[in-house]
Amino acid sequence: MAEIEQTAPVPVPPRARPVPVVAWLAGGGAALWRGLVRLWRIPALRTALGMWGATRALFIFLTWFGVLFTPVHSNLPNGHPSLTQSAFINHWWFWDTGWYILIAQGGYHYPSEGAYFPLYPLLIHLGISLLPAVDALVIALVISNIGALLTFIAVALLANFDAGDRTAARYALRALTAYPFALYLFAAYSEGVFLACAAWALLAARRGWWWLAILAGVLAGLARPFGLALVLPLLWEFGRQHGWWAHLRQLWAHRRTWRAWLATVAIPDGWWRTALTGTLVIYAAPIGTALYALYCWNIFGDPLVFIHANEHGSAGVLAGVALAAQQIHSAAPWSYPLVRMLVDVVPLAALAVLTLATVRRVPFAYSLLMLGVCAICLGTPYVDAIFPDVYVSAGRYVLAALPMFLIVGQWTRKWAWLETLVINGGWAIQVIFLIFLFNGGWLV
Repeated sequence: MAEIEQTAPVPVPPRARPVPVVAWLAGGGAALWRGLVRLWRIPALRTALGMWGATRALFIFLTWFGVLFTPVHSNLPNGHPSLTQSAFINHWWFWDTGWYILIAQGGYHYPSEGAYFPLYPLLIHLGISLLPAVDALVIALVISNIGALLTFIAVALLANFDAGDRTAARYALRALTAYPFALYLFAAYSEGVFLACAAWALLAARRGWWWLAILAGVLAGLARPFGLALVLPLLWEFGRQHGWWAHLRQLWAHRRTWRAWLATVAIPDGWWRTALTGTLVIYAAPIGTALYALYCWNIFGDPLVFIHANEHGSAGVLAGVALAAQQIHSAAPWSYPLVRMLVDVVPLAALAVLTLATVRRVPFAYSLLMLGVCAICLGTPYVDAIFPDVYVSAGRYVLAALPMFLIVGQWTRKWAWLETLVINGGWAIQVIFLIFLFNGGWLV
């Protein structure tokens, strides 16, 4: 009988046991917790979160305190119920807030609504769709304050990156939050969303995160017309980091023998990829604005309705400056019209002076951004409208010049007396503005 050949058994790999859902969630939770701990260790992030939380709490307290001290509430008889939640929230419904919420709820219908760029109303619309039971004003305020938080984080990262230490962010954020018009970062206005986009575009450009700069630039162009002020700063940063300006200086140095010099310049590999990225970086904000212009063309038949709806005059920079000087000179001393004009003119003039005074001391991209904000404000005066001053809302528009707060933060870090003046004075004016708005004052 033939013997059966004995062979070694083939090892069978153990069957992979499925990971229990609870264990998987626990592992994911542990990874998330480790990631949050790493984020919390970033000094700029801690500073931004602390400053954001402290200022939001302060605005809530000032709202309660300021509303109760309005004549409507202070003259009520004893025993009247205390301030309700809806009355508390509704005091932040003023001026442009209604336009943003109206557009968010029903879309664009009239050319006058075209002055309000679509990103902020679109975010409010998405919030209303997800949370239909929540008041639209509450959603608008939450979105604005989330934008403020993202702005604080980007500004803090920029300040620490430029200064090379961990304490610069605190001074820059103090200067930003004490700016008298910083209250619009809490209000249901588009400033919070736009500044978040602009700040992250500038931070991404400074750090070389080009695709983030492109995305943030496009969103900034969809948020406000001041997104166009990002074009030159992003162009400068991209060219600086890719050696464009060094090549131009060499070309100028060899301008008499430029043909021979060009023959020695080697074209780098992947140049087309760099050129494509650079083009998108430069035109990011104009792309966002162009998308909105196409939408306006389709809805209203006018791609520039956001310009025409603002009732700007046709005068140039010099005519606007001359008219502003004339209005200030002709206003009665110590009068409301004079103060109302100074509220807008003084921040704009200070920005212009600061831009010229620091042009050789700060990164040139910062100077270009501040110059762009000045140019847009000065180039669009209200000379044919019924507004009380030529540069109405310029004080609020100056918020877009974010490098200004980095510069002021550096100065307040050196001189304690200046920090006392800027912080205390800025917040005092901000409280006055809040009480004025809660009493129905006109401050746009």
